[in-house]
Amino acid sequence: FLFMLPWENHTLVGTTDTLGPAETSPNPPEDEIDWLLTECEKYLTPDLKVRRTDVLSAWRGWRPLAADPHAPPDAPASRDHIISE
Repeated sequence: FLFMLPWENHTLVGTTDTLGPAETSPNPPEDEIDWLLTECEKYLTPDLKVRRTDVLSAWRGWRPLAADPHAPPDAPASRDHIISE
């Protein structure tokens, strides 16, 4: 899955979803930026090439996933919202 959104005369492209360690100042790995650039080629006309030098900004963050206390130990993490007390 890839999205391209117009923003301030530029285009936001994303997103990746990989497991990684918690870090204080996370930076996006170059291999993920390269992956996004390669994926862009699938959706753009052949005469439009997006290069690494076209990337003006990149960032990384974490998406917390809820653990279902009733799920089996090998069940995947839920991407649904939950309310817990």
